[in-house]
Amino acid sequence: DMHIGAASAASGLNVRNAAGTNNKVLVAIPKGTKVQNYGYYTLVGGVKWLYVKFTYNGVTYIGFASASYLKK
Repeated sequence: DMHIGAASAASGLNVRNAAGTNNKVLVAIPKGTKVQNYGYYTLVGGVKWLYVKFTYNGVTYIGFASASYLKK
């Protein structure tokens, strides 16, 4: 079973369709946006990319965000 934790995004955090800065940006979310983190991540270049789900402007997104910009 998956662990769901709340995290806050830093200013204009890019959420991507796959881990790594070279992947497509799905949406940029503003600071303070709450995301659900499923405890799953991918390491790319020493950076943890967390698998997250969140709703922004009425749309639910699922993607990857750099752990550097998320806090509990």
